[in-house]
Amino acid sequence: TGVQTCALPIFLVGGLGRMADEYERLFDDEGCDLIFVENTPRGLKGAPRASGIIVVTTNVSHPLREMAVEVAARVDCPIHYIDRPSLSGIRKELRAILGKAGVLA
Repeated sequence: TGVQTCALPIFLVGGLGRMADEYERLFDDEGCDLIFVENTPRGLKGAPRASGIIVVTTNVSHPLREMAVEVAARVDCPIHYIDRPSLSGIRKELRAILGKAGVLA
């Protein structure tokens, strides 16, 4: 497991359920807690705070994407969009969020 570098969780909205374990390992390796929201707003609704939100645009409904935008505005965190659920793309956006938070050099 990685060293915790992120005080607040990061949401991954969309993506593929069959890759949930891989997403979890990726976030753990980067020192972040993942909240994976595949296709229902259950984990996203009422989110108190977050370091950021990554939205996989090809694997998310419009209402869920809109909810992610609302949460990002409410909790004042960055939102990043990617067009496919690849680990390399998610890692890139995760590191961008951590960089903006001043966590990475």
